[in-house]
Amino acid sequence: MEFNWSHDAAACVCAIGASPVGIDVQSRVPFDAGLFERIATATERPLRNRFAQADDLSLLWSRKEALIKRTGLGMSASLTGVDTIGESSLVSFSSDEVAAVFSASIDGMSQSGFCHRARVRIAELRPDDTSPAADDLAVAPASDLAATPADDPSTSAAWRARPLAVTICSMPAG
Repeated sequence: MEFNWSHDAAACVCAIGASPVGIDVQSRVPFDAGLFERIATATERPLRNRFAQADDLSLLWSRKEALIKRTGLGMSASLTGVDTIGESSLVSFSSDEVAAVFSASIDGMSQSGFCHRARVRIAELRPDDTSPAADDLAVAPASDLAATPADDPSTSAAWRARPLAVTICSMPAG
């Protein structure tokens, strides 16, 4: 069993799988030419204008972080040596519910495999109105983004059928 997690101001995310997995959540990162030059590989540099026009580097950052977490390189790796272009183990997505980009890198799983075999759930964390402590959080009903019915990961047959589970929790504003 492998797991990885990430968080930022907008959300936290956890991935659990049968093989090495790296996951990252990243809110908007305003475009900065110097930062782009420090993290982009030669094959990523042609995308400079796209990132500059969008004024957002979160997609590139998120993909790099997911990949280095899955491979075990960690944040000490030179990001100019971590090429995300053509990396079949990477999938990135966003959600209308959470203002962030999510990227996952799953050893041995392609983008299409992720879309067909991963279970992605989004849960909103919010103050629990029934609790006397205002800081207590409750998990609101989660929306299941998988196209197929959610399986119980505690059963081995279900776990083989759906080898990756990703849960995203959005954080309350303020």
